[in-house]
Amino acid sequence: MFITYLCTSITSMIKVIDRYIIKQFFGGFIFALILIVSVAMTIDLGEKMSNFVQSNLTFYQVFIGYYLYFIPYLVGLLGPYFVFITVIYFTSRLSSRSEIIAMLNSGMSFKRLLYPYIITSALLAIGFWVAINYVIPHSDVKRLAFENKYIVREPQSSQVHIHKRLDDSTYFYLRVYDNLAKTAYNVTLEKIINSQLKEKVMADKAVYDTLTKSWTFDKLFVRSFQDGNEKIEIIESKKYPIKLDPTLLIKRWTHIQELNRTELKQLIDQLKLQGSDSKAYEIEYHKRTSKCFGVILLTIVGVILASKKVRGGIGMHLMLGLALGSVYEVIVKFSDSFAIKASLGAHSAAWLPNFLYLILAILLWKKIQE
Repeated sequence: MFITYLCTSITSMIKVIDRYIIKQFFGGFIFALILIVSVAMTIDLGEKMSNFVQSNLTFYQVFIGYYLYFIPYLVGLLGPYFVFITVIYFTSRLSSRSEIIAMLNSGMSFKRLLYPYIITSALLAIGFWVAINYVIPHSDVKRLAFENKYIVREPQSSQVHIHKRLDDSTYFYLRVYDNLAKTAYNVTLEKIINSQLKEKVMADKAVYDTLTKSWTFDKLFVRSFQDGNEKIEIIESKKYPIKLDPTLLIKRWTHIQELNRTELKQLIDQLKLQGSDSKAYEIEYHKRTSKCFGVILLTIVGVILASKKVRGGIGMHLMLGLALGSVYEVIVKFSDSFAIKASLGAHSAAWLPNFLYLILAILLWKKIQE
């Protein structure tokens, strides 16, 4: 009932001019989406053609197995820039045809002119948020599986000498993990309670069972301590329900794209528990929201920039838009690197570009009010 009332109220508030701008916005966005995705796919195909030919893949296999999932990935990656360029382009067209001047001369304030832009960008931002956090990660599983098989070829061995904290009292060590054999070599499992060693298990190898999510240790040497007494056992084989997914030990950084918001949060909690560095994952977690908010912010900046006639017309506006979009991306990369290698927090790194562009939007707003 409330939703119906809310929708009816919003509809009654939307005027003819709002519908016109919203229609132009969505139409321009879809056009920019098709154009840029087509160009990006063509460039990507040219770069990877040798890999596809080497693997004797047909165009149908490449499209169904890879590019069908590459398109959502590209939309999630460049979505805010599609919106920004769209706003710059069609607002500049309205300005060049003196339509914005006519709107303002009719008594409409510039703040009122922003309403349809904000409504449309907010709807797109919500759509991006759902897609980036839950839809695109699902398609990226298949895209990355194709990449690992035919293009990049994921490594099959982990780094050496890996230490993991499994919970408050359990510590796991392995010398190296072989993904083909699903086996870790020279493993140690320690149980430490109140700074006292309670049990230490050493084994030549441990085999991971993908069905039961457990490890089977072979040729164990077990030392246990209880009431000041030491007990030593030699066991041929024993299964341990260790909560450690070994695929994370060998996967490339891009595997983070396979995780939806819930899975990403669980992984961050797991890494913190293990004492591992989770900064990069935390940045990605926060960035998936900040990027969507950036859609609204870039829309406002784009409208303010393109609403005034300038010498050079649409071309000048587009050049300025591309420059600002590139600077935004540079700030994103810089803040990510600074957070990982320095002391900037993950939340601050993810929201820094939006904060800087919020300042830019305020300065542009004050200038246009003069």
